[in-house]
Amino acid sequence: MTTTRANVRRNEEDNIDQEVPPHAPPQASIDPLEEKVTNEKFSFTLSCILSTFQVLMHTCATSSHDVGSGSQHPDHA
Repeated sequence: MTTTRANVRRNEEDNIDQEVPPHAPPQASIDPLEEKVTNEKFSFTLSCILSTFQVLMHTCATSSHDVGSGSQHPDHA
């Protein structure tokens, strides 16, 4: 009986000593001043994103217009 209690106590101590490993590695905070991102670079990047978005919106609008127009390809008439 004493051996069992000693084993239980030892197991409890082992469990307390163990740490739960982190799920993800800690990430460093991003300081924009350390990154040295200029306003010109930021403006250029934003402009590229907006241009891409406009092209995609135009493409989607054109595609949906073609689908809804009821026009058929001459080969399928």
